[in-house]
Amino acid sequence: METTEPGSGQRPPAPGNRPGDFRSILEELRELVSAFADASPDHMTPHFYAHAFNEYDIAVRALLEALPDGFMEDQDR
Repeated sequence: METTEPGSGQRPPAPGNRPGDFRSILEELRELVSAFADASPDHMTPHFYAHAFNEYDIAVRALLEALPDGFMEDQDR
């Protein structure tokens, strides 16, 4: 049985202090969302959903890590 591997195992780049890193992570996340959206229903197996969850978890963690220290405190003002 063939399964779809959404996101093809790509990982967002490690965060840094440059704005380009943040943009790069967002672009990777957009590509990941697109890859999942393009999957056909017959490929949406339990394995697909487990893999998708793991890929989203990695991408969101990278995005959160890329935020500068104190980002949320700055937004409250």
